This record gives sequence, structure tokens and C-alpha cells, in this order.
Amino acid sequence: TDIYSMGILFFEMLTCSLPFESLDKEKVKQMHLNSEIPDLATRFTKDDLKKIRKEGIVLDDLQAIIRRACEKDKTKRYSSCKEM
Repeated sequence: TDIYSMGILFFEMLTCSLPFESLDKEKVKQMHLNSEIPDLATRFTKDDLKKIRKEGIVLDDLQAIIRRACEKDKTKRYSSCKEM
């Protein structure tokens, strides 16, 4: 769970939002259990995306790190935070 939590925290740090949001806590739980982490790019404006690209940041690489950290099958997650 530490790796999964780190992936969620990384997503939140990058986007200033949680990947799954609802007033219904059970719905959020189900999203964590069954839904894929949303694309980072959908959380930014077009202007933000231009600035990000201009800085040489590759969102696809960051997305891959977060998705692996938040894999539903924990055997597919990073084996440690150090590996992540």
C-alpha cells in the first residue's frame, strides 16, 4: 500500500487534485479498486501543457511511473519506493 499511496501522492503533487473524487466515499473506494488512474494531461490547461513541454518534462514518463505505482495487481507495482 505504501507504493500505491506514493503514486497517488505523486499524482496529487503534479496536478493539485486527487485522481478520484466524489462526495460518496464508497464510490471513491470503488474507483481506487477498479478504475485506472486518469491521464495527467487531462488535469492541465493547454497553456500549462505548453509550458510543461517547453521545460522538457515528458508527462507520458511521469504517467507511466504513477500507473505502475498504482497497479491494481500489487505484484506489478514497484517492489520498493527506492525502485520507484
